[in-house]
Amino acid sequence: MIANGSAVTIGNYDGIHLAHQSIIFELSRKAKERGLKSILVTFDPHPALTIKPESAPKLLTTTEEKIRLLEQGGLLDAVVILRFDRDLVSVSATDFLVRYLLAGLRMSVLVIGFNHAFGHKREGNVHFLEGMAPQYGFQLQSLAPVLVGGEMVNSSRIRSLIAEGAYDRATALLGHELELSGQVVHGKGMGRKLGFPTINVKLPPEKIVPKPGVYAAYSLIGSDKRPGMMYIGETPQPGFDLEVNLFDFAADLYGEAVSVYPTAYLRPPMRFARESELINQIGKDEAMIRMNYNIRQNKE
Repeated sequence: MIANGSAVTIGNYDGIHLAHQSIIFELSRKAKERGLKSILVTFDPHPALTIKPESAPKLLTTTEEKIRLLEQGGLLDAVVILRFDRDLVSVSATDFLVRYLLAGLRMSVLVIGFNHAFGHKREGNVHFLEGMAPQYGFQLQSLAPVLVGGEMVNSSRIRSLIAEGAYDRATALLGHELELSGQVVHGKGMGRKLGFPTINVKLPPEKIVPKPGVYAAYSLIGSDKRPGMMYIGETPQPGFDLEVNLFDFAADLYGEAVSVYPTAYLRPPMRFARESELINQIGKDEAMIRMNYNIRQNKE
């Protein structure tokens, strides 16, 4: 597969945001220019979940979501996922470079972000690699930060924006919609009682949950894109993380894996004295989403 060598990038790539995309684009260009295989090396689980799980960030993309985004991009020949366990934590930057990248992948080009580092205690930074490149005969390219509206694109900033409810700004830095993939589970049936049946979705525990409130959203049911609205409560519900009312949709999805894509933040959670007031507000939310996205109501 890599007889002629490879061009490699390495990192967590959480979110596959615009800065990641610029690295991948440059990697693909370099690989094609030199007749090499383009390979992205990443980790599962996220290193922080192994090194310091109590302070690990919530993920913008699970490993499965990350792979889907990379496949959709179509710029890579291969993705290598390394199991990040205690054994890998202890591997020095030199050993990782020589064993995994140079010997394992026959790497001749390495493309990374300006602040990337790998190996034990993050010894493998740009300064380290600049010294190793001539010694081991590979080309190093470190890319400058990507700025959007004067703001540096990175995973930490995007997580903060999602937590703040600045969803438009978050997706502008991501360069794509956030995927929330999980399993449909049973709830209390409150949505159906109110006339707005919902699917209740349980996300993986490591996945980021957006700011509580109401969102315009859609879900992919097979290849069918179903618009609707997503609600995340201020108080976490036992057994699920979010609920989605899919417009003009009544199929049973219990137990199935689904992906939900919020597209806009509408409003924060509200409290109502009467059930009728809640029903009226949900109706207004639906009407606003249908109007903004030109979604006609199915009367059947």
